[in-house]
Parts: sequence; structure tokens; C-alpha cells
Amino acid sequence: MTDENGCVTFEICAQSEGDLKVTCTRPRSKNDYSQYLPSQTICRVEGKGLSGEQARVTSLPKELSLSVSSPISSSNLKIAYGLPKNGSVSLTLYDLTGRIIKVLMDGYQIAGYYKNTIDLRKEQITNGVYFLMLDLDKDKKFKKITLIR
Repeated sequence: MTDENGCVTFEICAQSEGDLKVTCTRPRSKNDYSQYLPSQTICRVEGKGLSGEQARVTSLPKELSLSVSSPISSSNLKIAYGLPKNGSVSLTLYDLTGRIIKVLMDGYQIAGYYKNTIDLRKEQITNGVYFLMLDLDKDKKFKKITLIR
């Protein structure tokens, strides 16, 4: 099914878990079906589609990504990150001097999107400037965080 924005929605009956490459074709223009343009995305299939169970299919990130919610008026710092491949992941919060404040993740993760929350009051993280570093097999992303409450 195609919506008014050209976004295509369809169901996939997955037979097994793992990565799935989906290729869709669309006409070059609204009335020109002489040549089709391919569009590809890589998806992660989680859960088996066998025996009537619902499989979950999500798009995988194309690159390492890291985002942080605005913590100015909240006691929770919300973190979202995307991993384009499986690997060794480290997600660490540092203060301005480079001292480790909190290690949020340190281990192996599969490609996909993840969320994490830090309770600033519980962790006793005070006002100041901090840096969040996401490391996936030596590929790094940083975010500067300014806490004012």
C-alpha cells in the first residue's frame, strides 16, 4: 500500500531471524512505467514468523548515530543511539575533565536502535558540562551535554 507521501507499507512473513534486504521498485514518474527505480533497505527480523507468530521487522541504521534529549528541565536524560553493524559497544558519560561519571553500556550488541535513560537525581549528577561518547569498534560519536536545573 502506498500513502499520499509515496511511503510504501507491506507485510513480510519471515521464515527465520537475521538480516533481510528488501528491494522495492517504483516507476520513474507517475505515468512512466518503462523503467523502474530500485529502492533498498536493510532490515532486522526478530522473532520467527513460523506457526503464526508475529515477526518484528525494523530498519537498521545506515551509520552510527547518537542523540540526547534536552535535560534542562527534566531529571531524566534520555539517550538514543543506532548501530549500523554488530560489534563491541561502549556508551560512557564523562565530565569536563575527562573523568568517567557513568558507563551505560560496555559489551557486544547487535545492529539496531537502542534507548537508555539516566536518572540524574538518583545518580547524583550535578549541573555542569558533560560529554557522552558512543564507541562501536573504534568508530566514535560524541555529544556535549549541559545540565542546568
